[in-house]
Amino acid sequence: MFASSAKRAAMLQWCARFRQRIPLPVEDAVVQTSFGATHLLIAGPKDAPPMVMLHGALASSGHVLPELGPLLHTRRVYALDVIGQSQCPRMCGVWRSWCLLES
Repeated sequence: MFASSAKRAAMLQWCARFRQRIPLPVEDAVVQTSFGATHLLIAGPKDAPPMVMLHGALASSGHVLPELGPLLHTRRVYALDVIGQSQCPRMCGVWRSWCLLES
């Protein structure tokens, strides 16, 4: 999927850097939707009230969770990746130059 192994490695390092900033344990999941599969990160107490988060443009679920701070202790947060935009490590869509062979 990536134009080169170096670009794949760089993208994986980028994703890992943001995930390291999340102060609690995080679960990865993939959900099927009518538009296709998408990745999400889940954090917070399992018995806490749920909260769904969507990231902004050119970001990912890994960007959203570190910014929530104290909410991660009082909410069960489901941070979805926008389909085709930021599914680490399968990042495509706006990341097309990283994913596909360059022309």
